Amino acid sequence: TFQNNGAQIGGGASGRFYNNTIRGVMFDGIHMVGSLGNVTVANNIIADVRSNGIFVDERLGTPANTPIDI
Repeated sequence: TFQNNGAQIGGGASGRFYNNTIRGVMFDGIHMVGSLGNVTVANNIIADVRSNGIFVDERLGTPANTPIDI
């Protein structure tokens, strides 16, 4: 299998993802699934993607009220 997202932030991730340029990808520009800590996504340029600019979901096991700042 393969992933065609510009960037994928997987379950268990925390930290900052910023000042990136993502363009010309087959699916999501930034794809976030689950989180165990504070995640901040800021100041990113996303262009010419075929699906969502930013996709975020809460996977089973994500703690309630976990901050995700976009």
